[in-house]
Amino acid sequence: MIFNRRMTEMNAPFKKKSLEMNIVRDPKACYGCRSCEIVCSYHHQGGFAPEGGAIRVDKDNRTGKIRWRIDLTCDLCEKEGQPLCVRYCIYQALSFSPHRSIK
Repeated sequence: MIFNRRMTEMNAPFKKKSLEMNIVRDPKACYGCRSCEIVCSYHHQGGFAPEGGAIRVDKDNRTGKIRWRIDLTCDLCEKEGQPLCVRYCIYQALSFSPHRSIK
């Protein structure tokens, strides 16, 4: 699963940099522990409340199927240097990939 976000930066009057960022989840490495959900809520709300973040993790304990989604309030933790969900994923199921191109 890939969460893709396109942002635009203005560097000069006639240059726009298009920044495409991806958070990639490896479904084989994800165990549904919800640490990404918790740290995301801390980033957005300043407290640990899973419903306050941009990430939702639902795990069906009967089947083991994990549903992971990000809503539009995700800002990719732009002031943190990298998304906190990626930094604190204890199973390394999340990775971050920025791609830059000049238009």
